[in-house]
Amino acid sequence: MSRTLFMCPPEYFDVEYAINPYMNLDVPVDKELAMRQWQTLKRVYEQLEARVFEMPAQPGLPDMTFAANCGHLEGDVFLQANFRYDVRKPEAGHAADFFQKQNRTVVTLPGDVIFEGQGDTIPYGKDALFMGYGKRTTKNAMKKLAGMSRKKVYPLALSNDKFYHLDTCFGPLNEDSVVVSRAAFGSEEIDLIESTFSDVIYTNEQDDLVLAPNLVVIGKTVVMGDGFSHELGKAIEQRGLKVEGVDLSEFLKSGGGAKCLTLEEC
Repeated sequence: MSRTLFMCPPEYFDVEYAINPYMNLDVPVDKELAMRQWQTLKRVYEQLEARVFEMPAQPGLPDMTFAANCGHLEGDVFLQANFRYDVRKPEAGHAADFFQKQNRTVVTLPGDVIFEGQGDTIPYGKDALFMGYGKRTTKNAMKKLAGMSRKKVYPLALSNDKFYHLDTCFGPLNEDSVVVSRAAFGSEEIDLIESTFSDVIYTNEQDDLVLAPNLVVIGKTVVMGDGFSHELGKAIEQRGLKVEGVDLSEFLKSGGGAKCLTLEEC
């Protein structure tokens, strides 16, 4: 069964503000290179026989290219994001308009619920989700997410500012194996992860610098940003998977990787 993915081209991508530790206004973005890197990622997905749909970019919204953050898509229902920072809030409305035109049902959240989409929601099998909270998404999003998805939701508190979304530090490969940045979590969260997955692959410092768990799995291929350690690549391959590295260095300047750039239909 082919995967359905949504991406937003980096037509207006830049670092215009600093809302995470990776964003530095003094480090310029090579916009032409960013577009080439994005096109390469999209081409890799298509070569893996995924269906990729493009959401239109919007002027004045440089982070809209990080399509995963705009909401959570499950079947025909799109749970619209409520961004923490004002500079990103308009992205959610544009994404909702896009999915309404695709005949999807759009669900909104009350103003006191902060929810940053698939940046903080990661499926586990067919019947469960993990939800990160504490840095962007608030814990009170869990009840709405569970009601919308009708799945069990496992909450994971994020305790390190370097890992501001769950997808920056937690990347399931399948129902058994997961790539995890240990520094992102407290002991209770590590216990939950280790009791859920029979095989936990912990990253090293090199992997954490490039947000290696920010990955997308299509079939038996793991798509992730280049720069991860040899040890991690070998560990993934030992699980019977192929690693497809893509240079996403320009997006790392904004704290993003392959998963950030990709909204998945669950």
